[in-house]
Amino acid sequence: DDHSAAAADNTPGKQSSPSSEAEDNAVASPRPFSPVTGDNPSHADGASQLEDSQGIDSRAIESSATRGTAPGKATSSTSRLEASTSSQGHRPSPRVGDQVSKEHTASLIQLDLRRTFPQLQFYHEGPEHDNLHVVLDTYVQYRPDIGYVQGMTYLAALLLLYMDCYTAFVCLVNMFNNYHFMSFFQMDVREMNVHLLIFDMMLKDQLPHVHDRFLESGMRAEFFCIEWFVTLYSKSLPLDIAARIWDLFFMDSDYLYYVGLGIIKYFIRQFTDGTFEDMFEFITHLPKTIDDVGFFNAVLSLEVSKSKLKVIKSEARRLAPDKFG
Repeated sequence: DDHSAAAADNTPGKQSSPSSEAEDNAVASPRPFSPVTGDNPSHADGASQLEDSQGIDSRAIESSATRGTAPGKATSSTSRLEASTSSQGHRPSPRVGDQVSKEHTASLIQLDLRRTFPQLQFYHEGPEHDNLHVVLDTYVQYRPDIGYVQGMTYLAALLLLYMDCYTAFVCLVNMFNNYHFMSFFQMDVREMNVHLLIFDMMLKDQLPHVHDRFLESGMRAEFFCIEWFVTLYSKSLPLDIAARIWDLFFMDSDYLYYVGLGIIKYFIRQFTDGTFEDMFEFITHLPKTIDDVGFFNAVLSLEVSKSKLKVIKSEARRLAPDKFG
């Protein structure tokens, strides 16, 4: 799949070329990581970098990756993560630098696993359930200052549909470090409002009558956009459509906003009449079946010029408040 290839094709410390728009929009690899796959003979180097940045024992990764399991298999990938995290245990320190550790949030992961993609039973029990838990628990230990945040399960689960456990973890970190996610995970209200205000300004530009209707009824972007943005639409839309949205997002991260506008345009009749309660119920519980051709036609029909979008982003950053409401 295009997005998995884009996410897994980074090299550690690689600098983006300012002359290449495609590279600017690709998932850049965070410096401590190598996009390690089970059949990559250089995975020792990636493990060493992981050890340097997080204290993970690369020797444990090496031994688990080569002990009786064919490279590239999910079981080998899972073992590498499990070995690297179990060698540390849960650190007793309640603080990470100047921040309170959130490692205790790992206990919430199990509660959310059965609620993630309820149509995919293999995520609720069995090996894939275990892989999903390992990826998320490893992230909590890698970034105890962030911990586990609801919505992460959907992101990790979609990655695991296309790649092994270890590579999914690397790509998950790449996503979190290079896009909008961290602002929402850390509840940086001002940065969250920047994204919400960009969406609101684009809505006013593209669908002014709907924007006016939202103002009249009291409907605000934070009521529905936060879930959309945190899960990259993987919770709110059918899985096949969400996967294609990820393709678009990795090509151009502005599709974070265009897809939301496309949802409203595709279901526009739901937002021209009716009460606030009707609109809120619909937009937070979208239909499970959507015509993909019609939907993506709605998304791709929206267009804001690069110059106008640059102005919108600049204005949003200038005007974004430090609180909601």
